[in-house]
Amino acid sequence: MTAKAITPMGTKEIAGRLGVKQQTVAAWKYRGLMPEPSWTVNGGPCWPWREIEKWAKETGRYPVPRPTPKGTVKAKERGNLEQSTPDRAKYRHPAWRAKYGS
Repeated sequence: MTAKAITPMGTKEIAGRLGVKQQTVAAWKYRGLMPEPSWTVNGGPCWPWREIEKWAKETGRYPVPRPTPKGTVKAKERGNLEQSTPDRAKYRHPAWRAKYGS
């Protein structure tokens, strides 16, 4: 196997790829829900990503991308972050009213 085929992952990296908190991955390991780690790095458990990916798909823990509703455009893609909040929201905020009047 090449170095690219084996990607060791700790709890932090697994949490990032699966979209959960690091504590969740640690709880899975503690409860014996995950495969046994293949290595330890600096005292922490590590698994090959292929093994974790297979386990996550088998157990329904692999994240499924959510479709974006048709016709929606994210503010970052528009290039205008301020338009992502409706104008009426700033008028309701007390700090804004104190600064600019009602």
